Amino acid sequence: MITTIYTCDKCGHAQDTKEQMWQVQVSIGSIGERPSQNRAHAADWCRKCAEAAHLLPDVRHKEAKEELPPPPTLEDLVRQIVREEMEVPFA
Repeated sequence: MITTIYTCDKCGHAQDTKEQMWQVQVSIGSIGERPSQNRAHAADWCRKCAEAAHLLPDVRHKEAKEELPPPPTLEDLVRQIVREEMEVPFA
């Protein structure tokens, strides 16, 4: 049996699956150069390192939506306006 260990090139975290590992690549070249002339560097990063560098979308915000209170009814708005007007002294 062969076991492959995937290691984060940034922090050294090791795991036995390639899930939650991302290849980060930086390419350097001038505008107008052919892609073959560009120099590139690639590294494998774990989820923690990729999130810390803000390279992955933050899906937690989508999942943890706060439930908004229901909008006020027309009667509630009228009562609030009347209360506010009753508190203001006449000029």
